[in-house]
Amino acid sequence: MTMHRNLTYQINKCLFRVHNHLTNIWDEETYEQALELDLSKSLLLRITTGKN
Repeated sequence: MTMHRNLTYQINKCLFRVHNHLTNIWDEETYEQALELDLSKSLLLRITTGKN
């Protein structure tokens, strides 16, 4: 996979994970905070374990 394709895949994965967890009853700010947390956790996991 190219770098951009992999990055897009990881971002979409986080977006779907947050949406599936929160469903559609929260406001935009809540989704934004949850997505930021999920993206930072995913990035930290990739850095510390070397997993994609």
